[in-house]
Amino acid sequence: RHRAVGAHPGALGVVAWQSWQVERDYRDQQQQIRERQAAWRAQNIRNYTVTYSNCNASFCCQQVTLRVENRNTHQLMSNCAPPTIMFVEDFQVYTMDELFRWLNTLFERDSSWHHLALEYHPELGYITRLRLERIEGAPALELRYENLEPGA
Repeated sequence: RHRAVGAHPGALGVVAWQSWQVERDYRDQQQQIRERQAAWRAQNIRNYTVTYSNCNASFCCQQVTLRVENRNTHQLMSNCAPPTIMFVEDFQVYTMDELFRWLNTLFERDSSWHHLALEYHPELGYITRLRLERIEGAPALELRYENLEPGA
């Protein structure tokens, strides 16, 4: 094993502990995500509209209204003036089911994310705010899902 220059022997133990703590936190968070996903699915909301916004320090906020039918994206409407219908193929916005699936494997696919903060709707169980930060200090990614209205 290599030791960092100027580091005392206990420094490697601290790094190993931090790595273990991150892994434990990830497992706890994965369990919470699975529980919230089950609560969301139990609502059986297949059709809904929701306001989605994607904010990042490196680009402007994008805001759209997402219309979901039978748990699939049906339409995206920009919230700019004048409102325009956007092509689903050109703009990645996850439905709530897709977002939960993406989160379930996030850290397995990309280990550069190191902090995940989630907020949930208290009654319906869907994610209202997601914030991801990278290890190297790149700008955080923040997604918001607001004003979800179940439809027929």
